[in-house]
Amino acid sequence: MIAITGDVYTRVNPVANCGLFDLLEELGCEVWPSPTMVDIVMAGQEIYTRQYWEAGKPLDMLSSWGRVLVNNLGASYVIKNFEGLLINITEPNAQEVFRYTHDILPGEPELLVTLNVAKHVDFANKGVDGILNVYCLNCLIGIATTSIFKSLMERSSGVPMMPLVFEAMGGTHIKNRVEAFVYRVKRNREEKLARVAASLAAGHVTRLKELLERKFFDLKMPNMKLPELKMPLLKIPDIRLPEGLWNWTKKKDRDEEEPEG
Repeated sequence: MIAITGDVYTRVNPVANCGLFDLLEELGCEVWPSPTMVDIVMAGQEIYTRQYWEAGKPLDMLSSWGRVLVNNLGASYVIKNFEGLLINITEPNAQEVFRYTHDILPGEPELLVTLNVAKHVDFANKGVDGILNVYCLNCLIGIATTSIFKSLMERSSGVPMMPLVFEAMGGTHIKNRVEAFVYRVKRNREEKLARVAASLAAGHVTRLKELLERKFFDLKMPNMKLPELKMPLLKIPDIRLPEGLWNWTKKKDRDEEEPEG
């Protein structure tokens, strides 16, 4: 699974990103795009509410808070129809955004930068294999996010990340970079699965070794009283032989004994 972050327009427009989604799918990847406006409308409004409160603007805070309630009400009806069908259906709220970006972004960064950085951590927590930060040349959002990739990778459990800048030079070098990144992601995934398998195997070997080294003669079996088994009383029926059985003779013998007429 490859997640796409970055510039709101470039990351989702097939003309601006040279058909990036199609290219990734041709390489055998599942694409997880970031939202275009949902994060700004939902989490962004919650962030504004907090900023208004900290700035001492209670009326603006109440107005923003009212929008948050309306947004959450509408989102609940939408999410209810997709529960259990989509893994990437929910977006981080304001509290999660602040937690994801704490000590990474200095000061009070621009809202889109904050949301883009938080989305990297959110994607990593949801189990993606790689993240592409897609943006056009000289885009503030993409450049600011790329500048803290080292801190982001540490907070995202080492998920591979790569900036992908689109300009007017054509798509050949873009394709080469994407193919190299997908190869890196697949190799990282295989190594991760190999480590998990080795860890499980080591655990089984350790457990087996413990069982073999145990002194079974030191084990004390609990005193167990076996229940008495009583056989049911069986009455054998009387077997009566046919009358005159011992006087029966074979037909051949009877023929020999009968006198000839």
